[in-house]
Amino acid sequence: DSVVGTYCGVLQTDVETILTLNINGTYLLIRTYKEEQNEQEKLRGTFQVLDGNILMFIHPSSGDNIFYKVRDDNNIILIDSFGNEPKKEDRKNYILKKGFILCELNTIIIATPYHQESDESHCQKVNLCFHKLLFL
Repeated sequence: DSVVGTYCGVLQTDVETILTLNINGTYLLIRTYKEEQNEQEKLRGTFQVLDGNILMFIHPSSGDNIFYKVRDDNNIILIDSFGNEPKKEDRKNYILKKGFILCELNTIIIATPYHQESDESHCQKVNLCFHKLLFL
């Protein structure tokens, strides 16, 4: 399946992240830092698919590359430049989930399912995570 679409999640427990991959090979990465009074960073650039499941995001102004690994049709995980995933106990803090977009007047809401394990059983509850982008 195609990696094109919108992914979202909270990385490193305090960075709300929305990543949109376009069919023309461009991306928009929006990061909102909760610890820093909701400071928002927007990165645009191009991406390439390496080895079939590694996404390399090229940021032209900084020259830094960001890497994600496609885990399945709906999940990508932030990795280092050597292809290493975070340690098992930290992985959930580095996963973005593919979502869908709901449009409202002057607002885009991105909703994505996320799984929350119950402490009492191995069952998983599916919830929706909503993010709003306001046009200024």
